[in-house]
Amino acid sequence: MGKRVRIEDWETPEGLALLRSMAKLKLEEIAGIIGISRTTLNKWCIRSESINDALRQKLDEETARRVEKAVIESCFDRKVKVKIRKQVVDREGVVHDLEEVKEQVIPADTRAQRFVLTNRSPGRWQEKVTVEADAGENVVSFIPVQERMETPAEDVSNRG
Repeated sequence: MGKRVRIEDWETPEGLALLRSMAKLKLEEIAGIIGISRTTLNKWCIRSESINDALRQKLDEETARRVEKAVIESCFDRKVKVKIRKQVVDREGVVHDLEEVKEQVIPADTRAQRFVLTNRSPGRWQEKVTVEADAGENVVSFIPVQERMETPAEDVSNRG
């Protein structure tokens, strides 16, 4: 008979680091590697805050990876297959269920493109436009709204 797996062995810094290193695996697979059932792993998470935190960090990293992948995929046009169900009545009045599969193109999401570019290459892509004036050029400045409201209408027409 094999050695019994104890929760205390996994609450050590080495054990917790090993749990965090299994970030790409499913919880069922992690339980299998440890040598316990998924149910036991769930009980360990309830009993031990450190194991729960290590696995929660793993889930947060996994979620972040999945969201990042989805955002990047949405930057490009993509084709998906869509099932369309129809009911057709023949000449005798019998209803037939038909299922048709069509390919539909989902266009790229420009907001996702902007987000990816500004976050992955901030030196090349930025949201704000900066305008620099050379020494001899006229610079246009805008009068704040409050100052314009205080100025009488006839004074505005006399400005040149």
